[in-house]
Amino acid sequence: MDMTEERAKRWLGEAEGYLQLGLLDLAYERVSEVEQASKLPYECSALSGSILREREKFGEAIPHFERALNLRPGELLATIGLGWCLK
Repeated sequence: MDMTEERAKRWLGEAEGYLQLGLLDLAYERVSEVEQASKLPYECSALSGSILREREKFGEAIPHFERALNLRPGELLATIGLGWCLK
């Protein structure tokens, strides 16, 4: 199945909802599917970092936030996420 950008956005929206509900495995699955389709790289990196941060896997989250910041320097979500993991 070829993933459209609209579908990728919808799935990332679902992943954000799962993250808010604490359903981290489901959130990570959705993000991984979008990432494999090479869609929305900033959003995937930032959300992957957020999921790992929530799991308290701070060291694993850092490269995701760094990748997100390479794609969009100064973006607030990734900057705060990276700072949280580094503290």
